[in-house]
Amino acid sequence: MSIATSPVLLAAFVLNGLILGAILARAARSAPALRWLAILVVVLALRLVPYAIGFTGAYDRWRWLTFLPVDATLALGPLLWCYLTVLARGEAPRRLALHFTPVFVQLGYQALAFLIPQPAKGQYYQHVHLPFIEPIGLVLVLVSLVAYTIAAWRMFRTWQCWMDDNLGNREEFRCDLVRAVLVALTVVVVLGFAFAVRHATIAPLNYAGRAPLIVLYGVLVYALGIIGIVQGGRTFPVIADGEPVRAEPQRRGRPPNDYEQLSGEWTSRVRENGWHRDPTLTLAKLSLQLNTSPRTASRVIREGSGLTFHGFINRLRVEDVVQRLQDPAERRSTLQLALDAGFSSKASYLRAFREYTGRTASAIRQQRDDLTTSVPISEGSQNAINPFGQKLATSEAHGRVG
Repeated sequence: MSIATSPVLLAAFVLNGLILGAILARAARSAPALRWLAILVVVLALRLVPYAIGFTGAYDRWRWLTFLPVDATLALGPLLWCYLTVLARGEAPRRLALHFTPVFVQLGYQALAFLIPQPAKGQYYQHVHLPFIEPIGLVLVLVSLVAYTIAAWRMFRTWQCWMDDNLGNREEFRCDLVRAVLVALTVVVVLGFAFAVRHATIAPLNYAGRAPLIVLYGVLVYALGIIGIVQGGRTFPVIADGEPVRAEPQRRGRPPNDYEQLSGEWTSRVRENGWHRDPTLTLAKLSLQLNTSPRTASRVIREGSGLTFHGFINRLRVEDVVQRLQDPAERRSTLQLALDAGFSSKASYLRAFREYTGRTASAIRQQRDDLTTSVPISEGSQNAINPFGQKLATSEAHGRVG
């Protein structure tokens, strides 16, 4: 017996999955989305129970264990989708019963089959369940996993686009752990599909043949549990009803002239009033200052400048820092300049600065000092140390930075 089919290892996966699920359920008091992740971990752990029983030989000794109602794989997709929906919108999807009805049917079927007395249960398993019910169930599980995984990715993408378009401190809400959950479940879906194709077209797979997928389930139990614990009670901004939501990235191309002009005017107003220096600035707050609606503000910024709201504000913040760095009398630390410009952390500042200048602040400062020792600061020398280069000129032409 290989380590992959060791009942001790599988029992450890199950036990630890139940423990991790309980820990996540407790943490869900402050982060409701973790409740769905906790159930997902428990469902994955229970899915390993039949394999643990099988590899111990218990099914051969106690055949009444057949159809033990612990397999709720039809719940995996809806649980993942509900987890993303609660994270993104702050509440569970409507009509939950509709999405989980197949799960209740799956468990109900197992419960009824579990009650069939021996030896009729063995006959039913061999002549009805294996040739007819199991293939149908496998197709339903795959369709459910694929459909809900796609829906979860779309929800995640919409949520990320919304944060880009509505939060000035977007970098403070990076969702790498959430993305890791999606990637992990996607890997399971892909490999599960591959095993199903092999099972149907090449040769049926017994428990030993499914060992790699079984171990992957166990590893996934640990991974999701640890991700949930690390994420803890952290909360994220949620999409409120009526707020502008962009499901796809902005289109590239030349925007309408009225959006270009209005975006340029807004850029000048934001810069002159220093609104971008507010680290908690949001699209809703800026739209009030501009006397317009969030939906209009989002569209004008996106179409007129080619940037998301987050990129629009961070561009002004980086420009602010660069202008101060070009001042020979400015001796404050770069981090202090970044905080004064509206960045809420060093990490968000560094990421934005590299994106918009392609250089470091120290390099800009050094070039400024080199130029000021030989050439007086004039309009020409200011252009010489402009770190945005042609990008800035193009932005000005489109009204991005005035």
